[in-house]
Amino acid sequence: MGIRFGMGKSLAWALLALISACGMAGAETLRVYLDFEAPILRPAGEAAVRVEAPGCMTLGDPGAPLLPAREAAVLLPPGETVTAVRVTATGTRALPGTHRVAHAETPRPISLPGPFPPTLPDARIYESDAAYPPEAAHLVTEQIAWGHGIAFFQVHPVAYEPQSGRISWHERVSLEITTAPREGLTASSPLPNLRTDERTRERLAALVMNEALLAGYEGRAAAPVTDARLEPDYYPYVIVTAPEFAEVFGELALYASGRGLRATVVTLDEIAAYPGDDQAMQLRNFVIDAYQNWATEYVVLGGDYDIVPIRNLYVNAGGTVDEFPGDCYYEGLDGNWNNDGDDRWGEEGEYDLAGELAVGRVSISQASEFAPWFHKNRMYVEEPVVDEIQKALFLGERMDNHPTWGGDCMDELKDYCCTHGYCTSGYPESYLKQTLYDRDGTWSKWDAIALFNEGFPSSHHLGHSGTTYCMKMENPDLQYFTNDGVDHSYVFISSQGCYDNNFDNGGTDAISEAFIFDEHGAAAFLGNTRYGWYNPGGTGR
Repeated sequence: MGIRFGMGKSLAWALLALISACGMAGAETLRVYLDFEAPILRPAGEAAVRVEAPGCMTLGDPGAPLLPAREAAVLLPPGETVTAVRVTATGTRALPGTHRVAHAETPRPISLPGPFPPTLPDARIYESDAAYPPEAAHLVTEQIAWGHGIAFFQVHPVAYEPQSGRISWHERVSLEITTAPREGLTASSPLPNLRTDERTRERLAALVMNEALLAGYEGRAAAPVTDARLEPDYYPYVIVTAPEFAEVFGELALYASGRGLRATVVTLDEIAAYPGDDQAMQLRNFVIDAYQNWATEYVVLGGDYDIVPIRNLYVNAGGTVDEFPGDCYYEGLDGNWNNDGDDRWGEEGEYDLAGELAVGRVSISQASEFAPWFHKNRMYVEEPVVDEIQKALFLGERMDNHPTWGGDCMDELKDYCCTHGYCTSGYPESYLKQTLYDRDGTWSKWDAIALFNEGFPSSHHLGHSGTTYCMKMENPDLQYFTNDGVDHSYVFISSQGCYDNNFDNGGTDAISEAFIFDEHGAAAFLGNTRYGWYNPGGTGR
């Protein structure tokens, strides 16, 4: 049981959306505030405590105190950017007693072999009595979504003084955000990639605190596409593929159109007319054109990495430096993902994290691979095995010698949960929720295969994986699957393991592809192209 201090207040995203003139010409000021309830202290081993607060996620940089934080997404005035932020904390109260707050562990790649050095408390923080964090909020990033500027803040309701052990909390944290026009824009400038339709407004209203500011975008013009080549039309669903695959993907276009999403097939030969230093840039410029002139919302890339181009994006995660095939390059349509023009795409500050449309890939290398994937998708959607719809399978492995159990994370997905700053309802209690957890007893691939063959249309996995290995199975084990979509449902697989969707490895098909192309395998596979990460001893990913 946790100990709650102070008088509780109703949890609310209290909001004051005032826009007023600032001293600088052309500048605006936004004022928003967040209210918090009293924090809770929970034991965290070795006489330490973990601080939690309702509606907050408990987190910290490696070695820093684990403290509550909440995200605040603030809509900016049209065409504006943040120039200054003033943070004010009020209603500050001290918790009784003195405490040592546990520090955060270093996240690890799931399948990277150890041993790993222990994460020690950050001496710069723990040997000081300065309040941590020093500010009750900070700006994390600015992004543009459907032409709307959004500032994302991390707000901290708790302050900790390590040497004295004092913990205090704020009833309210207020943000005063000063903005000014982005470079090259005026109050009447058209806005790149702007959409103001009802669907977009609903999405943004669910994301930002100050949805009333959406009205300021009404009537603003969308900036025209440079070198546009498409006549205005309506294709919410666009398939991009090689000329030799156009016929088979024509079946997908007819199918999507029949389900209410008007679709068309565009070949790479047609896209070659677009400007760009390489095929990936030409493809992205086409997608921007389709987004603006065809109202496109979904793009399917019909071909493997060496057929429909990939954009390798740079990553440096805790010293692990790599490149990964980032089809999100075709989703985030603002900027060019390479501001400095070097050979590293998607470096810090170059990426666009707010995608305007959804992009998926069917990584076929030959036309014959299309049929099993398409058949399973059609059956899964149009003719499901009704008696098996309400079934879900959860697979959790032992992650390390801590021990950290994948099953603990799967339980948070499976059932009602309020552990990371938000609540999820999980799967309905009416579902058959089958588990295979190392935490509860060792399981083998044969146990998993037997259950899959009983028809589980939804499945989730957290454990060790590799390019051709996942859920304790390897590619050849697909021969033991018998699902036909009639007697037993095809499966959908979501895995957080490492490299199991490494479709650009240049050799053997990734196990994700083995599942997709096998006639008895998966209708869809959601997995990592590189490492999956986890927090030792915890359930946050």
